[in-house]
Amino acid sequence: MSQAKADRHPSESARPEPVRWLFEYSPYTRMGEAEVEIPAFEIFEAGGEKIADTNESRSCSEQEQHAALIAAAPELLEVVATLAKLVESILGIEGVPLSAADELERARAVIAKAAPDGLPAPSPCVVLSG
Repeated sequence: MSQAKADRHPSESARPEPVRWLFEYSPYTRMGEAEVEIPAFEIFEAGGEKIADTNESRSCSEQEQHAALIAAAPELLEVVATLAKLVESILGIEGVPLSAADELERARAVIAKAAPDGLPAPSPCVVLSG
């Protein structure tokens, strides 16, 4: 058992592992007068189900940046939601800058944009491999 889990208060529930998405370089070859490798990336759930492809009309480095951002999306959303809860809990405490309320509203707007139906409840049934 990790030290963090050992130090957890018994009344705290263990947080489920966040959903993990991965990406990989997956070029294809265009046949014609000369074979040409077309750069492409695919984004997958950790279990292997494909989520998305990048736009092959973009440069390889731009596709890789997009794939990395897409793959990080579930974790970014979880972090923003957690930080929003933390900011909300400290609003009104002496010394907390008033701009924290503005940033909380920005965080809520981003969360609503990313999860218009609300954040999904953590699933105890998610099986991660890898």
